[in-house]
Amino acid sequence: NRISVGCKRDLQSCQKTRFHSASLASSINFRSPDDDKLPCGLVDQQFESYAMNESARKQALVICEDQSNVWPFIEKACQSASLDTFRLSTDISLREAWTRFQNHELVIIHWENQRPCGAFLEELKEIEPQFDFTNRTIVVTSSPGREDVIYLSEFGVHKLVRLPENRLERPKAAKALQLILSDNSEQTPAERQKQLWLRLQRSTDLVGRTRKSEDIKRLRQNLTEFRRRQPQIESSARYFEMLGRLDFYEDKLDTAESLLRKAVEINPNFYRAFEALIEVYIAQRKFELALNIVRKLQRHNKNNISRMVTMGDIYAGMEDELKAEHYYKLVLEKDDRNGLALNGLAKIRFRQGKLDEAKNLLSRSCMASKLASYLNQEGIALVRAGKFEQALKHYSNAQYVLPQQEKGPMLFYNIGLCYSKWGRFQMAAQFLRLALIKSPEYEKAKRLLSQVELRLSTAVA
Repeated sequence: NRISVGCKRDLQSCQKTRFHSASLASSINFRSPDDDKLPCGLVDQQFESYAMNESARKQALVICEDQSNVWPFIEKACQSASLDTFRLSTDISLREAWTRFQNHELVIIHWENQRPCGAFLEELKEIEPQFDFTNRTIVVTSSPGREDVIYLSEFGVHKLVRLPENRLERPKAAKALQLILSDNSEQTPAERQKQLWLRLQRSTDLVGRTRKSEDIKRLRQNLTEFRRRQPQIESSARYFEMLGRLDFYEDKLDTAESLLRKAVEINPNFYRAFEALIEVYIAQRKFELALNIVRKLQRHNKNNISRMVTMGDIYAGMEDELKAEHYYKLVLEKDDRNGLALNGLAKIRFRQGKLDEAKNLLSRSCMASKLASYLNQEGIALVRAGKFEQALKHYSNAQYVLPQQEKGPMLFYNIGLCYSKWGRFQMAAQFLRLALIKSPEYEKAKRLLSQVELRLSTAVA
């Protein structure tokens, strides 16, 4: 079976289990008794899902192959901790299965899976930006290298269990895993502060997706309150990094760049600040500066999948399609399901007029909606420039390559808008009606259709 059910014993004991972060020697409570004294607002709202009642949090999702000897090892350790286990085969999409497993207490991943562990971590971060990697992820590996440890630390994963090849050494590894599973020690003040930073960072990442002004405002209030209670943070790299990200989300690119540069001056090893600075440089079209940072980070961890995608995106922005394609293909060699690389390569094929190849790539992408949004925006720009015929050809090509589920009302609305701007009201009405079939409550389409129908009736009269 692709999903295996493990132990089901002593649920009351399971409900009392708490899991902690960092290494075997140190731990952080999931929620500390002092949480109420810390800044709240958006942070509490975004992490309400983690404050679920204990009866719903008694299971671990294990991502590994059942043919390996790793699955029995993990299952036995979880049984000792009275923890139910569900095994997910590596050929199953985590995105498709996540709704079922998102409330599991832990995600335990075998590093040497057929599909790279990094691919699962990247996918999980994309699915759920606020996921608590530090507290909820354990990686089991046979031979972790330096780059592997760096890769994991960039996600905040510090629970790493080495599984020796020598069976005589396995009991020691089993005890190490059991210790992590059953750790229930108290937080130190320093650990509580670190935990708050992690929660703020995850909230910041989530706000980066929506960029809603009210959420950004609440996060600034959280940060201001934290600084009032802990004045020493004002000189920290984390503080400047968070301010820089928030300015970036508000399109204050120059101040964002300045704050992020300050963060990396304070801590030259602060990868989050470097990652944010790369985004700022791309938005400013300072592609060479962005490339310099990516290359520097790649020297420490050349296996980082998302960074290879970024290299492809940068070269695509520089209109160097050959190099962009090279990096997207490198990613797909490591993880043939990577939606961002499939989208990037599909975008190149779309521009080259190779529509069948673009269509095939998007049919494999679980993130085709992002490219659909991009193509819509390109079409809008052409309409605003008065290039109606070119815009309609663009939309027609987009209709062909996009999967059926991505041919949403916005696409049909934009085609209708283009025809109406061009003065071809009969065609505009047809596409606006299609938009309303897709979404009967689409107010913009309703208003534009009323205007178009008025123009048609006037012309008849």
